[in-house]
Amino acid sequence: MTTTKPLDLEAIKDRYSSWAERADGQPEITQTELTIISRQRRDILDLLSEVERLRAEAAWRTITEVPEVKPECAAEFIVAASYDGGKPFVTTCFYLNHMYLDTEDDRLLELYDEDKEGVPFSGWHWRKEHADYDGFYEPLTKYHVILGWMPMPSFRLITPPQSKDESHE
Repeated sequence: MTTTKPLDLEAIKDRYSSWAERADGQPEITQTELTIISRQRRDILDLLSEVERLRAEAAWRTITEVPEVKPECAAEFIVAASYDGGKPFVTTCFYLNHMYLDTEDDRLLELYDEDKEGVPFSGWHWRKEHADYDGFYEPLTKYHVILGWMPMPSFRLITPPQSKDESHE
Protein backbone atom coordinates (compact mmCIF):
# COMPACT_ATOMS: atom_id res chain seq x y z
CA MET A 1 0.00 0.00 0.00
CA THR A 2 1.40 3.37 -0.97
CA THR A 3 0.88 6.36 1.21
CA THR A 4 0.76 9.90 -0.04
CA LYS A 5 2.31 12.80 1.77
CA PRO A 6 -0.01 15.70 2.51
CA LEU A 7 0.58 18.76 0.35
CA ASP A 8 2.78 21.39 1.92
CA LEU A 9 1.02 24.33 0.28
CA GLU A 10 3.34 26.96 1.76
CA ALA A 11 6.45 25.17 0.45
CA ILE A 12 4.91 24.93 -3.02
CA LYS A 13 4.00 28.64 -2.99
CA ASP A 14 7.53 29.57 -1.82
CA ARG A 15 9.19 27.36 -4.44
CA TYR A 16 7.19 28.85 -7.32
CA SER A 17 7.48 32.41 -6.00
CA SER A 18 11.28 32.25 -5.67
CA TRP A 19 11.61 30.50 -9.05
CA ALA A 20 9.54 33.18 -10.80
CA GLU A 21 11.54 35.95 -9.08
CA ARG A 22 14.87 34.41 -10.13
CA ALA A 23 13.63 33.91 -13.67
CA ASP A 24 12.70 37.58 -13.84
CA GLY A 25 16.35 38.68 -13.80
CA GLN A 26 17.74 36.15 -16.30
CA PRO A 27 18.65 37.69 -19.69
CA GLU A 28 18.03 34.49 -21.69
CA ILE A 29 14.30 34.46 -20.81
CA THR A 30 12.16 36.47 -23.19
CA GLN A 31 9.32 38.76 -22.18
CA THR A 32 6.85 36.30 -23.70
CA GLU A 33 8.28 33.49 -21.58
CA LEU A 34 8.06 35.69 -18.48
CA THR A 35 4.42 36.43 -19.26
CA ILE A 36 3.72 32.70 -19.60
CA ILE A 37 5.58 31.97 -16.35
CA SER A 38 3.64 34.72 -14.59
CA ARG A 39 0.28 33.36 -15.81
CA GLN A 40 1.20 29.81 -14.85
CA ARG A 41 2.30 30.99 -11.42
CA ARG A 42 -1.00 32.85 -10.96
CA ASP A 43 -2.94 29.76 -12.11
CA ILE A 44 -1.01 27.54 -9.70
CA LEU A 45 -1.59 29.94 -6.80
CA ASP A 46 -5.31 30.11 -7.68
CA LEU A 47 -5.51 26.31 -7.69
CA LEU A 48 -3.65 26.09 -4.37
CA SER A 49 -6.06 28.62 -2.90
CA GLU A 50 -8.98 26.51 -4.13
CA VAL A 51 -7.40 23.39 -2.58
CA GLU A 52 -7.08 25.22 0.76
CA ARG A 53 -10.73 26.33 0.57
CA LEU A 54 -11.96 22.81 -0.24
CA ARG A 55 -9.77 21.30 2.47
CA ALA A 56 -11.28 23.64 5.10
CA GLU A 57 -14.78 23.01 3.78
CA ALA A 58 -14.30 19.24 3.95
CA ALA A 59 -13.29 19.17 7.61
CA TRP A 60 -15.51 17.01 9.83
CA ARG A 61 -17.44 18.85 12.54
CA THR A 62 -18.33 17.33 15.89
CA ILE A 63 -21.93 16.68 16.86
CA THR A 64 -21.74 19.46 19.44
CA GLU A 65 -21.31 21.99 16.61
CA VAL A 66 -24.77 22.84 15.25
CA PRO A 67 -24.94 23.51 11.50
CA GLU A 68 -25.77 27.05 10.41
CA VAL A 69 -29.20 26.78 8.79
CA LYS A 70 -31.61 29.69 8.33
CA PRO A 71 -34.70 29.59 10.60
CA GLU A 72 -37.62 27.60 9.15
CA CYS A 73 -35.28 25.97 6.60
CA ALA A 74 -33.45 22.71 6.02
CA ALA A 75 -30.00 22.06 4.56
CA GLU A 76 -28.32 18.85 3.41
CA PHE A 77 -25.05 17.69 4.97
CA ILE A 78 -22.71 14.70 4.77
CA VAL A 79 -22.85 12.76 8.03
CA ALA A 80 -20.96 9.91 9.59
CA ALA A 81 -23.38 7.79 11.58
CA SER A 82 -23.84 4.39 13.14
CA TYR A 83 -26.90 2.28 13.71
CA ASP A 84 -27.33 0.79 17.17
CA GLY A 85 -23.59 1.08 17.89
CA GLY A 86 -22.66 -0.84 14.75
CA LYS A 87 -20.16 -0.10 12.03
CA PRO A 88 -20.00 3.59 11.06
CA PHE A 89 -21.27 4.61 7.63
CA VAL A 90 -21.36 7.84 5.65
CA THR A 91 -24.55 9.22 4.12
CA THR A 92 -26.43 12.48 3.73
CA CYS A 93 -29.00 13.90 6.11
CA PHE A 94 -30.88 17.16 6.39
CA TYR A 95 -30.60 19.45 9.38
CA LEU A 96 -33.88 21.24 10.08
CA ASN A 97 -33.89 24.54 11.98
CA HIS A 98 -37.33 25.14 13.47
CA MET A 99 -38.95 24.04 10.21
CA TYR A 100 -42.73 23.62 10.26
CA LEU A 101 -43.82 20.17 9.11
CA ASP A 102 -47.14 18.38 8.94
CA THR A 103 -47.62 15.65 11.50
CA GLU A 104 -50.28 13.11 12.27
CA ASP A 105 -49.49 13.28 16.00
CA ASP A 106 -52.49 15.14 17.51
CA ARG A 107 -50.63 15.58 20.82
CA LEU A 108 -47.97 17.68 19.07
CA LEU A 109 -50.50 19.67 17.06
CA GLU A 110 -52.28 20.75 20.27
CA LEU A 111 -49.04 22.23 21.66
CA TYR A 112 -48.28 24.63 18.83
CA ASP A 113 -49.60 27.86 17.36
CA GLU A 114 -52.57 27.43 15.05
CA ASP A 115 -51.37 30.36 12.88
CA LYS A 116 -48.50 28.26 11.56
CA GLU A 117 -49.10 25.22 9.44
CA GLY A 118 -47.57 22.17 11.08
CA VAL A 119 -45.22 21.68 14.00
CA PRO A 120 -41.69 23.12 14.25
CA PHE A 121 -38.94 20.53 14.06
CA SER A 122 -35.19 20.95 14.53
CA GLY A 123 -32.43 18.39 14.24
CA TRP A 124 -31.24 15.65 11.90
CA HIS A 125 -33.76 14.09 9.49
CA TRP A 126 -33.80 11.76 6.51
CA ARG A 127 -35.46 13.04 3.35
CA LYS A 128 -37.82 10.39 2.03
CA GLU A 129 -39.77 10.23 -1.22
CA HIS A 130 -43.38 9.23 -1.70
CA ALA A 131 -45.33 8.50 -4.89
CA ASP A 132 -48.37 10.55 -3.83
CA TYR A 133 -46.62 13.79 -2.84
CA ASP A 134 -43.30 15.57 -2.78
CA GLY A 135 -40.68 14.27 -0.39
CA PHE A 136 -41.00 14.42 3.37
CA TYR A 137 -38.64 14.54 6.34
CA GLU A 138 -38.43 11.75 8.85
CA PRO A 139 -36.48 12.08 12.12
CA LEU A 140 -33.61 9.70 12.70
CA THR A 141 -34.57 6.83 14.97
CA LYS A 142 -33.24 6.50 18.49
CA TYR A 143 -30.90 3.82 17.11
CA HIS A 144 -29.14 6.20 14.69
CA VAL A 145 -26.21 8.10 16.17
CA ILE A 146 -24.60 10.99 14.28
CA LEU A 147 -20.83 10.80 14.83
CA GLY A 148 -19.87 13.92 12.86
CA TRP A 149 -20.92 16.03 9.89
CA MET A 150 -19.54 18.27 7.15
CA PRO A 151 -21.06 20.64 4.61
CA MET A 152 -21.85 19.37 1.13
CA PRO A 153 -18.98 20.37 -1.16
CA SER A 154 -19.50 23.29 -3.50
CA PHE A 155 -17.52 22.82 -6.66
CA ARG A 156 -16.34 25.67 -8.80
CA LEU A 157 -15.84 24.91 -12.46
CA ILE A 158 -12.14 25.19 -13.23
CA THR A 159 -11.43 25.34 -16.94
CA PRO A 160 -7.92 24.35 -17.99
CA PRO A 161 -6.02 26.86 -20.11
CA GLN A 162 -6.14 26.20 -23.84
CA SER A 163 -2.99 25.12 -25.60
CA LYS A 164 -1.84 27.08 -28.66
CA ASP A 165 -3.09 24.27 -30.94
CA GLU A 166 -6.61 24.33 -29.42
CA SER A 167 -6.96 28.12 -29.54
CA HIS A 168 -6.66 28.25 -33.36
CA GLU A 169 -9.40 25.70 -34.10
